[in-house]
Formats: sequence, C-alpha cells, structure tokens
Amino acid sequence: MASLSMVLFSYAASARGEGALAPMRLLMNLFPVLAKGQQDMVNQASEAGTAMFIIAAFCAVLSYGMWTLRKWGRIVAIVFSVLMSIRAMILIVNSYDALLWNLFVIAISIWIIMYLMKPRVKQAFGA
Repeated sequence: MASLSMVLFSYAASARGEGALAPMRLLMNLFPVLAKGQQDMVNQASEAGTAMFIIAAFCAVLSYGMWTLRKWGRIVAIVFSVLMSIRAMILIVNSYDALLWNLFVIAISIWIIMYLMKPRVKQAFGA
C-alpha cells in the first residue's frame, strides 16, 4: 500500500512538471480543458496517495500491536473489524453492486472478532 502511494505521489509530481514544458503550456493555453483535466488528475492522485499512505501507516501500527501481543492491538483490531462490518452493511443497504464482496467482508470481520474474544486469545494479549 505504501509503495502504491509513492507511485501516485510520483505521478502527481511528474504531471506538475509536465505543465512547465513549453509544448504542454502551449496546448493548455489553446485548450484550457486540458489544463483543468490535468490539474484534477494531479489533485486526485495526491489525495489517493495521501489516503493510501495513512492507511498503510495505520496497518503498520495495528500489525505491530498484534504481532507483539499488545492489549491495545487486540482492542484496535476488534474495533476495526466492527467498523468494517458496519461499513459493509451500509454498502449492502445503499447499493447491490458488490453484495457478495460485502457479505465476505462481514463474514471475515465476524470471524476475526470471535477469534479475538476467545479466552485463550484474551489471555495471550494480557486481557
């Protein structure tokens, strides 16, 4: 995920640089729609790269907490699974496009929550 965010940041930086080339500036002056479209793509690539970087950082922290059997890691994993289940349920209610995928997300989230609530797992995490 972090490498994908770096690719998007690189694209955004290169697209900004292309606007400085004389032929590109001429085309953008002749056809302003090109400049607007390019700026929209650059903005979206930057936003997507930032979002992916934040998600990757969150996953790294969560992975550390789970790997080192920290109590907070278990709690964060349970909360994250609950949030993912709620999000999947909302998506099922609002659209039927990815029904099977959202049902899969709910099933996996419930399995993770049930596993993390077992007494021996709680004990391993120091709860």
